[in-house]
Amino acid sequence: MEYIWNGNPSVWKFRAPILFPIVGRLKDGYFLWQGKEYHMPNHGFARDLEHSVVEEEKDRVVWRLQDTPYTREFFPWPFVLETEYQLVDSTLVFRTTVTNPGQQELAFSLGSHTGLAYPWKGFRKEDYYLQFQLADQQNEVPRMVASSEGGFVLGTWSGEANAADTGFQLETAAYPHIQEGKVTLQDGLFGGGHILTGVTSQWVALVEGTTGRQVRVNTAGFPYVVLWQSASPTEPFVCIEPWFGLPDWDGTSHEWERKPGLVRLEPGNSFSCHQSLEIVP
Repeated sequence: MEYIWNGNPSVWKFRAPILFPIVGRLKDGYFLWQGKEYHMPNHGFARDLEHSVVEEEKDRVVWRLQDTPYTREFFPWPFVLETEYQLVDSTLVFRTTVTNPGQQELAFSLGSHTGLAYPWKGFRKEDYYLQFQLADQQNEVPRMVASSEGGFVLGTWSGEANAADTGFQLETAAYPHIQEGKVTLQDGLFGGGHILTGVTSQWVALVEGTTGRQVRVNTAGFPYVVLWQSASPTEPFVCIEPWFGLPDWDGTSHEWERKPGLVRLEPGNSFSCHQSLEIVP
């Protein structure tokens, strides 16, 4: 049984890419650092490059991507990106770690973009829904980040401009499509993607409503969760995407140090997060 989207290039050529060193889009396709323009594709370059296997066991593998002269054309800082995948019973656990081997701060965004197929045949897409974990009978009440038509976040800067994003306030509103922790799937629902913040659920699941079978995506500890789906009527899939980071601000000056949502890592330090996929039959 196939739980992950098949990567048909006529619909979407990716399957479960890691998004680094940006998530979403750069406005006008570039950022500025020390007066120089650096151009980068949507969601960064990590998903387009070959990663090397550095450890391999029967049920575990670790991949690594490091900076090269080629990556420094897009992103001028040294980095080490490792993804560890391990199969534990009916759960695929993968941990992503970014290490800063350089001599100055490394600022980046990091996310995943796993495409989930509708795995149980004989059911329509309308028979599925997304379920947020509910604890102690408390309903999940996430906020939806407001975006422009181009997919850039809306918000305002407060106080004096500074080198970090601590003065940036996102524009958000109560997420209108969730009822008692459930989002019913329908064509065209997510458009270019819904960016949610304030998600307290440990996981969000794709659920087949008739039987209750589900695929759970770990969201614990992530500041943002993005929902998106294929527009193809014949080859549908849905993405539950935990993110550390945001697309560009719609009013950006393009300066990298003022990009909202960046993870900031001092020299010699590492940052890790994990996103498991659990099959609940």
